[in-house]
Amino acid sequence: MNGRYLWLVVAAWTSCSSAADDWKLQVGPGFETLPVYPGGRGLKTVWFPFVDAEYHERIYTSGDDLLGVYAYKSENTQVGGAVEYDLTDRRVRGLPNVDRTARFKLFGSQTVQ
Repeated sequence: MNGRYLWLVVAAWTSCSSAADDWKLQVGPGFETLPVYPGGRGLKTVWFPFVDAEYHERIYTSGDDLLGVYAYKSENTQVGGAVEYDLTDRRVRGLPNVDRTARFKLFGSQTVQ
């Protein structure tokens, strides 16, 4: 698992949506197993409450994505941007510490059926 991330979200979900279907919400326990530092062999597990929420199919939060916006979303295509939180601890012996940080990402996804 050197340098790779493992996501597992426990299948104990609570789901709901409002009468107007503007909000979609799923909540459950989750954890992420990652290297102690980038490129390292040692692994650590971080537990967190997993929240997957979406408002009016435009604004969302999910996993590492603190806040995201879909510029375009259809049944098979999603394009947008998000601010995500980096859970990786970047303390490496002999180097200055780098704090955990938020970062911006752009994404596009196409599902082919």
